[in-house]
Amino acid sequence: MTISRLNGEALYYAFLSGANEVIKQKYELNRINVFPVPDGDTGSNLAYTMYTIVEEARIKKTVKETMESIAEAALNGARGNSGIIFAQYINGMYMEMPEEEEDVTVEGFTNLANKAVDYAYKSISQPVEGTMITVIKDWAQSLHVYRDKANDFGELMGDSLLAAAESLKRTPEMLKVLKDAHVVDSGAKGFFHFLEGFIKFIKTNERVKFEEDYSEILIQTEDIHVMDNMDLHYRYCTEALIQGDNLDVDAIKRDVEDIGNSLVIAGNKKKVRIHIHAAQ
Repeated sequence: MTISRLNGEALYYAFLSGANEVIKQKYELNRINVFPVPDGDTGSNLAYTMYTIVEEARIKKTVKETMESIAEAALNGARGNSGIIFAQYINGMYMEMPEEEEDVTVEGFTNLANKAVDYAYKSISQPVEGTMITVIKDWAQSLHVYRDKANDFGELMGDSLLAAAESLKRTPEMLKVLKDAHVVDSGAKGFFHFLEGFIKFIKTNERVKFEEDYSEILIQTEDIHVMDNMDLHYRYCTEALIQGDNLDVDAIKRDVEDIGNSLVIAGNKKKVRIHIHAAQ
């Protein structure tokens, strides 16, 4: 099957397929979570983010409106560093998508994926390579490499998945804490699994059937634990969702960045999601 363009319906089901793969990997992602803090909740946070996309995103009249629905759901459900970085990356793709396009072409998707990288980096107060943002960047750049020789989305995404896998394997070389623990970055692995699911739909056109009860995803505390060597000064994972008109994301970041660490902010002029580790 050849797919040269993605309409809103195809994009929606590709995202649901990607979300499903991440949800299935929840416990493994928790197990290998050692950065930025070894609290074992990256899988739960990403699963919650993806679960909200499944629950709230809808197919709309245009591909742009469908992407807006997906991005808004991601912001609503974003949890933890990785969840909010992912949400901001998707939000960037939505914001860069032209209004007039009926479908997304291979070239258009490549451009969106690369333009949204800046959104992901800017969402993080102190970006660290060897994490989810590195794999996002490397994957997006690989789309440019393979775009001209790819006949359709299946070829493009298949080749780019290999590039993402290689990038994921290199994460321990960039972060000593990962190398010492003999693991790859948990958030980066979560993004890789999302790509696996996304590509699965592109290649098979099989819609995910959510027959499993995912309600336990909403209960995250059972998965969270504190490691003995964890720095407890900024011990409280604090999150907020701000809604309004003409919100200034940069100004909000400046206002809160001094109250803790691991600050990640995602959003736009109407909605902003904040994650920070605070002392109280």
